[in-house]
Parts: sequence; structure tokens; C-alpha cells
Amino acid sequence: MIIDRKAMLQGRLAAKDLDHQFRNRIEQGMGCSPFVSEAIATVVHDVYLPILDSQTNLKTGQMLFQCLSKRNGSTTRIVDAEQVTVVLTIDGGRVDQDVRKQKGIDGLRRFRICRVCSEAYNQGGLLTVEDVAYRLLNVGERTIVRDLSLIRKEGENPPLRSTIKDMGRTNQSNKPRVMARTGIQSM
Repeated sequence: MIIDRKAMLQGRLAAKDLDHQFRNRIEQGMGCSPFVSEAIATVVHDVYLPILDSQTNLKTGQMLFQCLSKRNGSTTRIVDAEQVTVVLTIDGGRVDQDVRKQKGIDGLRRFRICRVCSEAYNQGGLLTVEDVAYRLLNVGERTIVRDLSLIRKEGENPPLRSTIKDMGRTNQSNKPRVMARTGIQSM
């Protein structure tokens, strides 16, 4: 039998990387086949490496944020939707201070809504009203819907999932709605 020392060296060197260690631990710990452990490693690479291997230098006031991809259709359920990681500017420093001085706290919130929606859209993502309200600005959905109505009256239309995919109540916030219980029209 002829021993292929070069092939043995290649095998030993390949066994000393993190991917091999990860797959080995999956196979040993969970009793998975090499095929399954390779598939799991591929998914981990796809999901986590963009964040861990990111060359993005976040500036002060920015954050990485997980949101829905623009590629999702309007009928795709959120739990089944593809997601992307985007960089959003929550605090724009001096720019935000100037906006607050000119337009007050409510004006600053509306400015930030426009900014984060545009940033997400430009990076392949779409925010939802829930994202903006609960995960980014820590206000109620009604506040965001009211702000969006005012923003649209000023001629801007932030790219939210509801407006881009033509769905949801924020897309129709300028149209009067009839309340089911009272029959009263509201704006």
C-alpha cells in the first residue's frame, strides 16, 4: 500500500479549521450525518457570517437591524419571510439636534422615521410599522401611523413594507375609515 503523505497532510490541515470543528461537534453531539452537519454549517454561514464578518464600521448612533427583505411578496407571512441585516442611524448627532431645535421632538421623530425607512430600503430591506414603533423608536403604532399621515401630507412617502407592497392600514392612512362599532368616520 502506497501512502499518499500529501493527501494525508491536506486532510489534517482541513480538519484544523473552525468549520470542521463545528461540523464535528454537530455530528458527535447530535448524532447527525456529515451531510446534515454540512447543511447546518452552510445555514449558519448564511445567517451569521454577514454580521460576524462584517467590514461595516458602525458610526456612533448606528445599529445593525434585522428586517424583512424587499424580495418578499405581499402575501409572504412575516414568520416565513426572508430577512436581511441593515445598518440604521438611530441618532444622527448634530443633524438630529438641528432638526429637534427647528421642529421639536415630534418633528425629530418624523425625520427619524423617514431616515430609517430609507436606509433600510436602500440596503434591500423593508421596515414595518411594528419595527419602527416597538423595536426602533419605542412608541405606539398609533403614534407612527399618525406621524406617517403628517409626513405624507408634507409630500414624503417613507418606504415601508405596507406602502411598497401595497398592503396594510398605513397605506390607507389618508383615507377615512368607518369605525365598526360606532359608525363614526375617523381619519
